[in-house]
Amino acid sequence: MRATTIIAITLAAITASTTWAQRSRSAALEWEQRARDVPCQNYALQTDLSDQDASVIADSMDQFMVTCSGMFSELDGRPSTGDQLCVFASQDDYMAWLHHYLGVDGTGSAGMFLQLGDRRALVAWKGEAPLPQLLGTLRHEGFHHIASTTFPNLPPWANEGIAEMFERAVPVSNGLAMGNVRSRDVIALQRAVKEDDLIPLNRFFRIEPRNWNHAVRRGDAQIQYLQAWAIIQFLLYGEEGKYKEGFISFLRDMNAGEGWQTAFTNAYGVRNYALLEKKFIDFIETLRPSDLESVIPRMVLMGEGLKSLSQRGERIPDANTCAGRLRSDGFQCPLPPQYGGGTVSTGMDNPFKLGDESGGRLVFADANGRPLQGYAPRPNILATGLGPRELLLRWLPDDTWEVLVDN
Repeated sequence: MRATTIIAITLAAITASTTWAQRSRSAALEWEQRARDVPCQNYALQTDLSDQDASVIADSMDQFMVTCSGMFSELDGRPSTGDQLCVFASQDDYMAWLHHYLGVDGTGSAGMFLQLGDRRALVAWKGEAPLPQLLGTLRHEGFHHIASTTFPNLPPWANEGIAEMFERAVPVSNGLAMGNVRSRDVIALQRAVKEDDLIPLNRFFRIEPRNWNHAVRRGDAQIQYLQAWAIIQFLLYGEEGKYKEGFISFLRDMNAGEGWQTAFTNAYGVRNYALLEKKFIDFIETLRPSDLESVIPRMVLMGEGLKSLSQRGERIPDANTCAGRLRSDGFQCPLPPQYGGGTVSTGMDNPFKLGDESGGRLVFADANGRPLQGYAPRPNILATGLGPRELLLRWLPDDTWEVLVDN
């Protein structure tokens, strides 16, 4: 190649880079002018989303921080409040803002937690995604925010695996329903086992952050995130919680500054992670979904329907009778925005069935979540058989309801 050609290519690259820098600066500044500050107890929240979405985000992230504070209350190094939280309506604005203010390439990401010197920021974009998906992304990045001070040396498999668990959690009145298992995850994991696509644990546990992030930028990190989530689910809930105390011990050692491999050996007595491989694969092959995201709308539908029937003076003895009456009425009601918003109705597929694989069902219950043996004028609604958690829709004195997860 001639020198003049090399010079021409170099100048073109510099021009393109300069043009992108100018565009990103212009877009970032324009977004700053358009966005507004939103009241939030634990974050400095800025967004250009609607007032309703912004309010739900603020409440959700405050709830997330309260939940984490409770979970990690005995550990040192919890993050301070007031760090920056920017939520963008569009991906273009997200990319431009990251590039201009932080010099970061957001390719392949729906959100990020960033720490540059003393500056820490959570950022995410919504696009056409439903609001619950955005809230999941924010919880995922929110855990990275927590981990930056509470567990600063977590290896990628644990950092991302716990973040994925928070992403899948479902918000309820007393915190977050953790341990949620989605049907699509079970299908993907069991297919990966069958096709031998999972990464052997001895190699997976040792993936370095730079290699993990490289896969993200290439757009082929999906199996990494899925496997990381599955490992955390296994360590917390596998074999009826057999490994849970070990994992809590692992986190305590990490919080105290221990290296992760030593902490893992202290917790489980193994340095060869392949010794866990068979138990992990067995766990995946017997894993059943709970799909809590689809359970709560069905609980809301039955709860609001039961209230409507009661107000009409109808005596409803059990959940099956309630379901039949509501189907015959074609009942529908609004769904709170944190669960997807819009309307939920008996016209949807299997409106009161909790999945083919979960084994879960809706039953009438007392205020403590015990299934009722007889008639009650305004029973609570229990979603049972969903392991590892149960959900309860409980009536409040003002005739509204709340959804609780068992502790």
